[in-house]
Amino acid sequence: MKQKTARITLAGLLVCLAFVLSWLESLIPAFIAIPGVKPGFANIVTVFALFKLRTRDAVFITTVRVILAGFAFSGLFASLYALCGGLTALIVMYFAKKLGCFGITGTSILGGVFHNVGQIVLAAFFTETSILLYYMPILFLSGILCGALVGLLSAAAVKRIKLPDYY
Repeated sequence: MKQKTARITLAGLLVCLAFVLSWLESLIPAFIAIPGVKPGFANIVTVFALFKLRTRDAVFITTVRVILAGFAFSGLFASLYALCGGLTALIVMYFAKKLGCFGITGTSILGGVFHNVGQIVLAAFFTETSILLYYMPILFLSGILCGALVGLLSAAAVKRIKLPDYY
């Protein structure tokens, strides 16, 4: 029972941390960055959870964070895009981790790229046009750069934060 309570408590704390990181990121003015490109700091928590906790914990934390942050900072449609991108990234990162040929940073880079792929595919579906796919080279580059930054920070957290064996 104590272990279950500890798991739930840690998941709640990580959702809160990811939510705060999402809030901080929402303060970055849109005109500074390329439209639609954000660093994805909340994904540090996702990558940490994927490597330190169970996969279902990482899915739970990511899903709750995206829904909460979407409704708090950006609205229903943005939440849908973020959820599609976040879950696409999480699936790809899960398989990259399982294959074992990518480290934490490499896995995060894949997550950054596929987060953008998930969002642009959803946008192309909703708008019924493939012209949005021409934006992919910019999104690939931003996914690589932001994914690398998130991956380096995540790797540092994974290395430094020790959890009991039952996590």
